[in-house]
Amino acid sequence: MGSEDDVPGTNARRQQFERGEIAWSPTQDMVLSVFRLRNEARFDWSWPHVTYDYFRYDIRYNGAGQGQARDQIRFEKPDVDEGCPVWHRPNPHIWARLQGFGEYAFVAKGCHEGGPFGRDRCPEGFAVPVRLQFGAVDNEPDPPFQVIGAIMQRWHELGASAGPLGRPIEGEMPLGDAVSQRFERGSVVTLPHYGAGAVVAAYQRGSSIEVNWGGGDALSPGQFEVAVFRDNELEGRHTVGDSPLDMPWARNAGSGLFRLEDPAKEGSYQFQVTWIGAAGPPSPRVLVDYRFVSHDAPLGSPARDSSPGHAYASHWTRVSDVARHYAYTRPLRPSPLTEKEGGENESVQFIAHLRAIAEDPNFCVTGELPSRLLFAVALRLLTPGQTGTHYDMLGACRPGDYDMAIKGYMTLLYRYRHILNDDDRDFILTTLIGEDLQGPHPPSIEWYTASFIDFPLPETENHILMIESSRYLVNQLRHDKSPDPRFDNLANSADGGLTGWLLRHLQRLAQHDFLEFNARAYQRLALHAIVNLYEFARDEPVRTAAQIILDYIAVKFAISSNRQRRVGPFRRVPQSYNSAEPGHNELLLNGHGDQVAGFGLMWLGPTDIEEQPYTLFPRMFEMHALIMGLSTYRPPTALYELGTSAGYRAAPSGDPRPVQHSFYHGRRPLLAASFDVADGGVEIYYRSPSFLISAGGMFLNSGYGFDELMGSEAQVAYPQPTTLMPSRGDWCEANGSEHRLTFGDLIRFEPVLYDGAHEVGLDVNTGVHMGFACGPNLRIPDIWLRLTHTSPDGPWFILNLDADLDDVGRLGFYVAAYLAPPTDYPVVGTTAGGGALYTEPQNLGLLYAVEAASMDFEAFRSKTLEANRLPEKFDLDGVYVFHAGDDNTFTFTFGQQRGKYDARVINMSGHAVVDDEDLSSLPLVEGPYLHAPGGHDGLVLVRYPRCGAPLWLDYRDALHPQRMDEDACDGPDGPLADRAQALIDVATDLINASRNAAHVDNRADAVRWAMLATETLRGVQPPPSIAARYLALFADTLHTLVVRLSGAGRGAETREPGAEAVPVYIAAAAAPGAASEDEVQRAERVMLQASLAQTLSIRMADNWFAAEAVLAQQACVDILKELRPPAESLHAYLHLFANALLTLVARLVCDGRPADAAGPGRQAVDAYRREAALPGADAANIADVLMTLALWLTRAGLSADAQLASQAADEIRPQG
Repeated sequence: MGSEDDVPGTNARRQQFERGEIAWSPTQDMVLSVFRLRNEARFDWSWPHVTYDYFRYDIRYNGAGQGQARDQIRFEKPDVDEGCPVWHRPNPHIWARLQGFGEYAFVAKGCHEGGPFGRDRCPEGFAVPVRLQFGAVDNEPDPPFQVIGAIMQRWHELGASAGPLGRPIEGEMPLGDAVSQRFERGSVVTLPHYGAGAVVAAYQRGSSIEVNWGGGDALSPGQFEVAVFRDNELEGRHTVGDSPLDMPWARNAGSGLFRLEDPAKEGSYQFQVTWIGAAGPPSPRVLVDYRFVSHDAPLGSPARDSSPGHAYASHWTRVSDVARHYAYTRPLRPSPLTEKEGGENESVQFIAHLRAIAEDPNFCVTGELPSRLLFAVALRLLTPGQTGTHYDMLGACRPGDYDMAIKGYMTLLYRYRHILNDDDRDFILTTLIGEDLQGPHPPSIEWYTASFIDFPLPETENHILMIESSRYLVNQLRHDKSPDPRFDNLANSADGGLTGWLLRHLQRLAQHDFLEFNARAYQRLALHAIVNLYEFARDEPVRTAAQIILDYIAVKFAISSNRQRRVGPFRRVPQSYNSAEPGHNELLLNGHGDQVAGFGLMWLGPTDIEEQPYTLFPRMFEMHALIMGLSTYRPPTALYELGTSAGYRAAPSGDPRPVQHSFYHGRRPLLAASFDVADGGVEIYYRSPSFLISAGGMFLNSGYGFDELMGSEAQVAYPQPTTLMPSRGDWCEANGSEHRLTFGDLIRFEPVLYDGAHEVGLDVNTGVHMGFACGPNLRIPDIWLRLTHTSPDGPWFILNLDADLDDVGRLGFYVAAYLAPPTDYPVVGTTAGGGALYTEPQNLGLLYAVEAASMDFEAFRSKTLEANRLPEKFDLDGVYVFHAGDDNTFTFTFGQQRGKYDARVINMSGHAVVDDEDLSSLPLVEGPYLHAPGGHDGLVLVRYPRCGAPLWLDYRDALHPQRMDEDACDGPDGPLADRAQALIDVATDLINASRNAAHVDNRADAVRWAMLATETLRGVQPPPSIAARYLALFADTLHTLVVRLSGAGRGAETREPGAEAVPVYIAAAAAPGAASEDEVQRAERVMLQASLAQTLSIRMADNWFAAEAVLAQQACVDILKELRPPAESLHAYLHLFANALLTLVARLVCDGRPADAAGPGRQAVDAYRREAALPGADAANIADVLMTLALWLTRAGLSADAQLASQAADEIRPQG
């Protein structure tokens, strides 16, 4: 706001800025700065070269000190990161909340301990002050009701109409000797007893209510009681000190702040403040009409239906709604509470806000400052940390986990580079990332030394992926600025550099799945790292490798889940297993649950109990939605066809067959610093239209070593329960609330996890094959017995789950279950008294589930009971045969003496389930939709019901992964045609919404809807049968986005969509039309695309993008050159073609390319002559246009061509 000036009477210099001031005070060797965000100020000063024991600072209000100089401020002290000391040394600083118009000056000085009589030794005194002017908001429009006096001052302090109070909705109202005024989101009352400026303000801020008070000369520091009323009923009383929750007041004179977090109910809230011990009266009640803020993200445009096509097509509207809700409910509020080491939460919060800024540069959370401003501040409050595993156990700790933040910073630096300025990017790369994360792969990061054993331990899989994927991406950015060979990922080490290392590392995942397979928390972290490589890597093999891993995980999730719910085995943090205990009982919204389910929910969209699109996205998975949903990655078609109920049921026969997929992860390479080869995991999923049976897996070592030493901290796998999950079964309660099936509602086999179970092979839950399951501790919840009115028939339970069950309806299948006690309990050790220690499974059992459509229930029941003569007790080592009601037979055992990889289901109807009864003979995956034909060589084939041709995920060659034939099934009735039509439907709706918003001058929403329509259509290759319509709509959508951006004053952003539209117009014109299209209709369609391209050229020229205007106009000309119009269309064609060539001449001249205008100029003359020769041509008008062409050619310095145009005009013009 001004130049750098000398400070009179000192050797200091000072400069004012829009939001504060910076000063250099040489005597104190300090740079000081202060800036203001509404009524909150931050004051910083640099570390002097002299080492001081502490600092003192003061705030002077209109020249008067406010007493802060009494306090010592010490900054160099350890913070605590989950119990571990972490030394941060930020610049000394303080935050202060301002109250009262006027000048605030901030000063600081360094001091030593131990002066005379214990006094300070501050030899250089206070540095030159830096100042803020705090007054009314500039350019505030006149409010609908007058705001005056102390209420006006508090309103402006909080940001006036843009602040949390909003605009006034009524004038001042008398309250005895006080006055009150209501605003959109709160109210303010005066406190005349405590001075002229004293007020209490209350307002809704996000999902909370904030109350602040003070400003009067008669107020003094103390404690306060805040009484909270809702609808005039007392809800509670709260005692608060005179300091607010997160920063002190600059003027500490009876000021205070109280925050009511997340009120449970809507209503009229009133707050009354009493000064404890003061003689004055309590404040009048101040009113806030609180409106509930949904914790879940409202989906303004959910999918039209639950089909695969609309699940895909609604992606961008879904993730946009989630991002905006995430930003609204997690606002950027810089304060002392946000000054800390960056983490995953902060980086994802930034991602949400930057996405909202990309849609609207002026985006702000209601009542807050613009997010673009707050992002710049909040980013700089973060500090760096240490990457790798964090631990705190056995009396030792190691800080870590900072790579969780860095993976998010990669998204900021790449996807939102156009929003960040140079300072933002430099701060992230230099300060938050630094120089440790660059160069070639350092083998030393593959282990760390744990101080409690003084021995190296392998670094965990997810940390290695986060660290090395980020290193690769940082190298790309550094190599852009420096030719330093350390940053060349292809050559910064032997064997192909960091690129080669990454490719070999990722190949292991394609061969053996993740070591931390299905890991709860860790799969989210690992997949974020991989999706970063897919979106931002510049080496094609790395992008392909990342896509192969993501595709495999996506399709695996589809075949192993039921409506995004999955209860599969996993390795690491075994405490996160599913159970009926609180916190573990939810099947989907489980804080300890499946991380990939959050990604699946983003890809497929949430559904209600009727399996229709749901209007809320659960808060628990919003982070997952932003990580995966905002990326450019889209799963293969199989995910949508198999992951949605509608898609799975759309098999060619109309009745999909049940399918089973079995996984064995195989023997993976030994980890660095580990002596233990990781056990290969086993997963078995049997999916039928009406239910899913999931095997629970088995005990697996961690692969990291030292499992016995780690004890409960060991990152092993324990078996999950084997579960039978109905596809339906949720219902509405009488009060209208939904009851969603919980884990405790599932029929299941709970594993034996007592001491010694591992030693005797009872911690194995792999007894699943083709609808049959067996194992220990069979649980049949009472709900199913009650709903089906089933009583035990001896040891048998035969359930008709296709009956019309109360509240639930028909579930579509039958279940036969048999349970019996074991003959004996295996001895696994001795008690302290020398007695035998047993494992005690409560029962051993089996079940068989079958679709109701396959047979009558009575036949199923009678045949099951008649065909089986099972024992009253099961021998743990016995081998038994079950005869199913549909004539299948299953040979099985519970396998006490069998190895954990020995099959528990041995034989089905005379055929061995696996070779040699050994589950470790399985490939990575075996099944009809996901299959690894070469075992563990890196090749996986993907299929789905409506497509026989597979997608090849071929990672057999570590350095040359290939992905082939994704779009093999693109017929007119295939899934890709359905998807393209759904995309057309959704984009059309969005374009209509954009037009409606523009009609009412809502420019921000007009841009947003057009942007979402563009994103919806982008990146899809439509089948030929629908290509012409699709491409024409896509071009029109890009054009509409250009128009909306121009109308919103964002013309500078039109270059990219304008340039993108040009080849789409050309492709739309060249695409084959409908089978019924004749020559005239085709000519009209092609000429329309040319005309639209020409209109786009005009838009680009209006926005001063001359080169892009030329490209669009050239596209118009090229489209018309390829057209051979029928006689009926010739006149319109020549008129359009000639004018297009004239316009191209003008565009080339304006772009500084006059020499290039010669060819189009001569072609235009010829076209105008041809037009003039047609019957009924307007010769006079054509002659006039030719003269205009001559003027442009003259301007281009093409005099001979100009003469040709002029001569043609003379010849064409009618005489007389």
